Amino acid sequence: MSYFKKASISLKNNLGIVMLLIISLLVFLTNFKLNYFIIGNDNFSPELNPGLTLKRSLLNPAWRSYRVLGIPSDSEQGDIFRTTLFYLLQTVLPSWLISQLYIFITFFIAVFSMGSITCWFSQFVAKKKHKQLFFFFGGLFYISNLLTIWVYFFPVHLFVAAFAFLPLVIWQIIKTVDHPKPINYLTLILSSLLLGTAALTATMFIIIALVIFIFGFLLLLLLKNKEKMVILIKAIILVFIVHLFWIVPFLFYVSSQKIDLQNSQINREITSETIANEQKYNTFLNIPRYAFSWLFTQEDGKNYTYPQFSWYIKSPLGTAISYIPLFLFVCGTIYLIKKRQKPLLVLSISYFFGWFLIKGVNPPFGIIFIWLQKYVPLFEQVFRWQSSKLWPLMLLPLPIVASIGTYGLLRLLKQKQQKAILGSFIALLLLINVFPILIGSLIRNSMYVQIPFQYQQLANYLKDTNPYGRIYIAPEANTQYFRNYDWGFWGSVVLNYVLPNPIIEKALIIGSDENEQAYTLLHNSYYSQDPELFDKALQQYNVSYVLSDKYISKGVVGYKYDWSLHNQMVEKNSGLVLLKSFGKLKLYQVLAKKEADEYLIVDTDHNWLRLNTILTKNSPNQTYVSSFDLPGTLYPLALNQKTITFDQNTIETNWRYTHKSQNFTWNIDYQELINSPTKVQYQNGRISLTPAWPTIKINKEPVDIQVPKMQLPQTTLIPKFITVNDQVIDLRKDQNKKVVLNTRFRDIYTDKNLSVWNGNSTQLDLLGAWQLQVSEPTILELEATFEVPQKANFSVCVWSDLQQRCLNKPNQFAALKGSNSFTLLIPKIITSREVIKMYIKPKDTQISNFTYKRLQANVYTNSEEISDLNISKIPSVQTYNFALHQGDQISMSLPMIQGSENYHYPESNSQFTPETSIEYFDNKEETSDINTKNNTIMMVSQEANTSIYQLINQIHSEGKIALIGASGTNVQSIPYELKLRQPEQEFNLYKRMANRHESDAFLDFVIIPTVQNQYYTEILAKGIGAQPSINQINNWFFQMIPVTWANIHIKPDITMISSQHICTLNQAVSPYWLTIGKNQQPVRVNGWEQGWIVDSQEDVEKVFYWPNIFSYLGYGLIVVLGLGLISQAWLVNVAKRADKTE
Repeated sequence: MSYFKKASISLKNNLGIVMLLIISLLVFLTNFKLNYFIIGNDNFSPELNPGLTLKRSLLNPAWRSYRVLGIPSDSEQGDIFRTTLFYLLQTVLPSWLISQLYIFITFFIAVFSMGSITCWFSQFVAKKKHKQLFFFFGGLFYISNLLTIWVYFFPVHLFVAAFAFLPLVIWQIIKTVDHPKPINYLTLILSSLLLGTAALTATMFIIIALVIFIFGFLLLLLLKNKEKMVILIKAIILVFIVHLFWIVPFLFYVSSQKIDLQNSQINREITSETIANEQKYNTFLNIPRYAFSWLFTQEDGKNYTYPQFSWYIKSPLGTAISYIPLFLFVCGTIYLIKKRQKPLLVLSISYFFGWFLIKGVNPPFGIIFIWLQKYVPLFEQVFRWQSSKLWPLMLLPLPIVASIGTYGLLRLLKQKQQKAILGSFIALLLLINVFPILIGSLIRNSMYVQIPFQYQQLANYLKDTNPYGRIYIAPEANTQYFRNYDWGFWGSVVLNYVLPNPIIEKALIIGSDENEQAYTLLHNSYYSQDPELFDKALQQYNVSYVLSDKYISKGVVGYKYDWSLHNQMVEKNSGLVLLKSFGKLKLYQVLAKKEADEYLIVDTDHNWLRLNTILTKNSPNQTYVSSFDLPGTLYPLALNQKTITFDQNTIETNWRYTHKSQNFTWNIDYQELINSPTKVQYQNGRISLTPAWPTIKINKEPVDIQVPKMQLPQTTLIPKFITVNDQVIDLRKDQNKKVVLNTRFRDIYTDKNLSVWNGNSTQLDLLGAWQLQVSEPTILELEATFEVPQKANFSVCVWSDLQQRCLNKPNQFAALKGSNSFTLLIPKIITSREVIKMYIKPKDTQISNFTYKRLQANVYTNSEEISDLNISKIPSVQTYNFALHQGDQISMSLPMIQGSENYHYPESNSQFTPETSIEYFDNKEETSDINTKNNTIMMVSQEANTSIYQLINQIHSEGKIALIGASGTNVQSIPYELKLRQPEQEFNLYKRMANRHESDAFLDFVIIPTVQNQYYTEILAKGIGAQPSINQINNWFFQMIPVTWANIHIKPDITMISSQHICTLNQAVSPYWLTIGKNQQPVRVNGWEQGWIVDSQEDVEKVFYWPNIFSYLGYGLIVVLGLGLISQAWLVNVAKRADKTE
């Protein structure tokens, strides 16, 4: 037989393989780029430094010491086999080539594994001669859908691994069952270990396990031989046994971190928006063609990220072609029913089950998913992005059943030529469906990057000097948790795979309360514009270095960085010393803090972020420990409040004492009292002034303290107003008034700036003039009447030319159709020589025909200054002793402070509300609304951002700290967010999302820059999809309080412990740290660090994270299995040779 004839026969016998090979090579050739890494946004790239990643996995597999402050390993350890492979390959290949080859080899593996599986199943529906047909269409169906495009266009390695190695593992199981040779068992183990990369997210691996069990069940139905059934069960067990090295430690991670995962602010934001996106896009018809939310992504808010969006969504032809796989799958299901191949219908059931699950809360039976999300919080978080995790249930059965459907259609034709034409036409349509992958668009262009060599230079420097010092990267990530780099990368944690040191980065904090509190305080301190405060925060978390990375850029997505602030806080910070520069990278060393001689003992039931904010703001920085066995100092405002209640006068927090009975002491310093805000009280004709001071109650009984008091003589003439400094108190409608002003009590006594106003007003008609010249100190009240043709919101501004701002807040008036009136008292004295202007403008520019009927100014000028102020005397230090018993309820009431630097909702003047804004997506019809009624705000957001915001002026932050909070209910969909930002900046100094599906009340501290005196406080609600987000806001406040209020604390008898008795680890706390030594008691140090109380430092001989043991046992099991199978294969081979010799 001639060579060409043999080649022709071989080609015919392997035509499916050859055709898939040609397609795969075309994909490779059109997408390969020389000298480029491929790095996905959610980045898992050990190829950047495989030796580093491998070392971490071997030395401390169950604990990630390099993630911020340290955290238990979730399931990242599953990637060790790929890392090991990269480590070996880097000895012969450049890293960039390894990066690309991995992507393209996974594509080859996916194609040929799925082709092999489909070919094997063909024996139950077709003759052997059709195997190549099934091989070809099995591989082609697997890659000719939008899911393949998603997996590789945004190449997240865990999804790539699932896409490639799940069919490989199933194929190896089938091979092992058919031929139970040691070599097949060995390749099964290797395939399963490669699949471990998919466990980078454990949820993905759970779904993978489910698919393997489904195929295992199918094989059990098909196999007739009991011996093969036993082999099948052994093979499946083997697949999972080799993953015990990460599965068992992962259970410890879930046990210790599940609450932190649920409470994570990043997770909370991602979860709510992702669920809404899934509901919007996972429609009944989108699911079978995998047109999920990724296809509709608009990263810049304008343009669709995926270039061929229009072809798949707007083109009728493109849409129709994308349903071809579904059509042939249905044909295949019908063919199986007709041929009574019941076992293979398991695949169809899996497909439709996946279809049902991916649709989530959408009908039909979406109520099941809604119930699970509402009452099983971990389910809501784990399956928030169900389209990214559940797709194997649909995709793995699709090629097999659709290939059977194709075969069934071809059988309807009689002539070979007709069959060839139809088969070719189907293949052509399938290739058209994924044409971008054939023309160089398999991978998004921005995923190809060249990493500046300076990062490796920095890594080498740190490796040689100090690879353990913690690094804070500045500036921070300017999107959710992704960074933009001027060398092209946009994503997360790239430095985590390059630098040997622990890194503080936003993407690494998820799942750990300690890490999240560290990042939050460091971020707030960085933006405080106070370098000394930033240094103290760095020292609080044992940060050794600050890395200034000016390769970071704004990018297409993200806010603009403030490089002048960076210069102030890092480059010119006297507490940081420049060590080394590498291009745009500068490494600064944090000057070490002085070691404390003693540690303060604090109670365990604190919110550590709030406590560390208080202690960082105070000077010097306090070092402390906490343990349930040690009665500790209580900071009431930093305790984990069980309830928080608000009214117009107070904020009250409540907490329950959970420890054994203990005596406590509360010391109050006179200077702290007189430097507090002032409470002004008018009652029975008498004006009295006292310092405003928080009230502590124990079991609802207040601890009565003495406060200095200034009391004016009683008068029969009832004043209309009282003014303190320039703040106005209106007594006309309330003759028993209590108001807390932000003026310090001592300033009233020393400056004598208290006045009463008794005279009648002068009425001035401003209609037509719209402005007023003030010639002497004046209290001003404005009355207006106007008519509007329809319901509308108006902005009302009383403008001061001198101060260049509106003097009134809030300033939005909700006008009804017809005649409207309002009365507006300016809360501050108008000084002489000021020009006051009045503006009333509709927020809707289409409203122009409204009519002013009246605009009147009531001017009060008759005031009497009170200079005869006497102050009562009290002790310089007051001491109060009381006992707390287990179960006692402790509460603290803080006065609501009036003044320009504070804002409280609801306010006393209910005619006015803060500014509102509704921004619709894609010009949707107006279905959103913000309604203020009965002192509550209802926000209905549908395909829009709805916000209500207030500008706060004249903030004086010296010696103060901001208290911000809200209470409300998330009625439906995405919860509201409370934000704080500077008017000229895009980033948020503070942001917190409310709890989902429930009523919520919260308060937090924020450190406000001393040089910035204007901020917007905002409530933002976002609605995505057909289901609107509905949120009810009951209270909302921003208040500057003295640091002394926050620093109020009550102390037990023993408050300190010597530092000689404290041993620390410089890693976050965990119940699974184990020490070898004697007399050790675990404690939490500084709210985050693992420590122990010891008799002496030498008592701790060894510390280790004991779940590591399970990882090492798992590694050992893999080695034993591998060596056993290799030995068995060698013995089999020796026996074969012996047989041949005989």
